[in-house]
Amino acid sequence: MHKPLLIQYFLHILLACSLQIHFPLLHAQEISVRPIPMLDKLPVKAIHRIFQDSEGYIWYGTFDGLCRYDGYDIKVYRSDLSNPNLLASNYITYIAEDHEKKIWFGTTNGLYTLDKSTQQIKTIPLEGSQDPNVFSINVTRDGTIWASVPGILFRFRTDGSLVGKYKTEYNQAPQCAYIVYETPNGDLLISLTYSGMFKFDQQGHTLTPYFPDPDYRCIERIIWMKHTNAIGSGLGKEESYVSTRKAKTRKNAMSLNLCPRL
Repeated sequence: MHKPLLIQYFLHILLACSLQIHFPLLHAQEISVRPIPMLDKLPVKAIHRIFQDSEGYIWYGTFDGLCRYDGYDIKVYRSDLSNPNLLASNYITYIAEDHEKKIWFGTTNGLYTLDKSTQQIKTIPLEGSQDPNVFSINVTRDGTIWASVPGILFRFRTDGSLVGKYKTEYNQAPQCAYIVYETPNGDLLISLTYSGMFKFDQQGHTLTPYFPDPDYRCIERIIWMKHTNAIGSGLGKEESYVSTRKAKTRKNAMSLNLCPRL
């Protein structure tokens, strides 16, 4: 399900190229591309996620452990011979930070929190999940953490207690949440793989189709455009603008990286 986003420093090169393609005004600016610092101290050079927390630490999710770079050294969190039961899987799939500055990270076999002050790692139970492969982790303004695995979207408090869990299926097939997006007025929009965009009903705790269209079912990113008071959702080579009154598609707009349509 998850593919490498970076081997060594190629992500920097791809990002620089992407910026120059999509933002012509940046052509006149100098873009410096440098190797990732202390790459040789990572357990592997295949990096799946890069995340910077509120304190400035850089976190790398690799295929063989979670790594923290503090500007001076690399610290690795993983199961090994000296600590074989730390993680059920060393393949890190996602990294986020909650409002209490704890690091939440997913693996192909479970969800965890890391308390930076104590260095303690805690397993977060994914009750009812038949496939604990964490696809995404999102944190909303109310402080709750949304973790997606195939078929279920979990909602947790910062202490790890469960708020609720919601079935994510399309045509009876389990799906995952790309993103849980919070609009300026507090609405929660959730994009599911191969299923489109949904609005979360916070009263009834249900998902209802928000932008149903069979041609646009893979929406990996949602952005709020202040100048039009509308929602922009990335759809491969197109960008769809969805407002509260109408929806329209503008071709050849700036694209965002999305999965291919079925």
